[in-house]
Amino acid sequence: MTKTKTVGDVLKDVHVQMVNERGVVITQEELARWYGINYQVFNKYYNDERKPHGDNLNKLGAKTPEIYDVLGQERPDERLLRINQIYKTTPPEKRDELIDLFLAWARAIGVKVEKLD
Repeated sequence: MTKTKTVGDVLKDVHVQMVNERGVVITQEELARWYGINYQVFNKYYNDERKPHGDNLNKLGAKTPEIYDVLGQERPDERLLRINQIYKTTPPEKRDELIDLFLAWARAIGVKVEKLD
């Protein structure tokens, strides 16, 4: 019987691979920092006590896309993640203008869109 791979299994595989590639011991805390995730939260993923979601899922998935497969989730379109980054780096006072431009463009190419609220 084959064991179903978990998020923790994937993270442990990445951990071992990094240690082998670098030839030095890497702590879980350093691995969490590499992913950009709080160590306490990362540790729960590593030990399969919690499943990642939201931004943390995307942080893990950006460096280890297999995470999405293990969770049975579709891998996000990299272009949409980039658009999200553009939005996040847009000054807050300009975000409504950015959204309005996007909606106008979508309508111009024939996409039926409703107002975003």
